[in-house]
Amino acid sequence: MSKLRRRIRRFRRLQQLAEAGERRAEVVVAQAQSRLTDDQHRLQELKSYAFANKRNVQSAAHLENSESFAARLRLAVRQQADVVKGARVALEQTRSEWFTARQSTERFRAALRRLDQEQQAVEARELMRELDEHAVRTFSQSRANE
Repeated sequence: MSKLRRRIRRFRRLQQLAEAGERRAEVVVAQAQSRLTDDQHRLQELKSYAFANKRNVQSAAHLENSESFAARLRLAVRQQADVVKGARVALEQTRSEWFTARQSTERFRAALRRLDQEQQAVEARELMRELDEHAVRTFSQSRANE
């Protein structure tokens, strides 16, 4: 096996590893996107519940309990907003990692295309050399038979 063929085989294995890494990164991005969506939905539910609770205060006794509950609810909204912010940061980080993995895969694909083209050129030169040698042998034999 030629040196170039061995090199192509190695690059193909590396490309497969890079593609597997890219697929894993895609899964992580999808999971992060799903978490962000869930966290945003939870935040919206908390905000809606807090708004509805604010409108439903009726009596003074209920007002005191409601104030305490509203304070806990505001705290929950702030905490959930922090969770959403963290999920956004995590999503951006995973997207960045996926993009890096994608670039690596593309570099391997490009390198393999170049190596394949180089291999085709080598094979074309070998074929041409063999055809030239065959033509010379045929010519030499015909001259010798004359």
